[in-house]
Amino acid sequence: MRINLLIAEMQKVCPIAGAATDGTIWFLPEATPEQQAAAQVVFANWVDQPDPQWDEFLTDFKTPGANTLYASVVAKVGAAGFVVQDHWRNFVDVMNGRDLETLPGAIAYLAQLLSDAGQPLSADDISGWNEYMDSYDFPDSCKLL
Repeated sequence: MRINLLIAEMQKVCPIAGAATDGTIWFLPEATPEQQAAAQVVFANWVDQPDPQWDEFLTDFKTPGANTLYASVVAKVGAAGFVVQDHWRNFVDVMNGRDLETLPGAIAYLAQLLSDAGQPLSADDISGWNEYMDSYDFPDSCKLL
């Protein structure tokens, strides 16, 4: 059970300090009975998402010539300058390290840096990234808005 993800979902409906995999939820004093009940419903209905398919994603995403999204982003990174290029290297490290906690912030920051440098991601780039996240079982938090 991915307890940290479950806790984050419960915190959306109720102030809690934490929870345990055995069903224990530590409510904060300000939690109302209705909020506590809502958190318990979230816990009772929780189903872990499948693990992301990192190997397949990385192989597909980084195949030059076969992937228009990768080619588009690499071209924009190359035109954007040093700061973006430096973050691109960090972003690649996050992906190669299979760092699921850092990936959402890393992709959002890359998109912002590209935009600030006058090389924004296109609607097709964003749609393509989000399709990758769906196809390879990544959580919605990894998608671009």
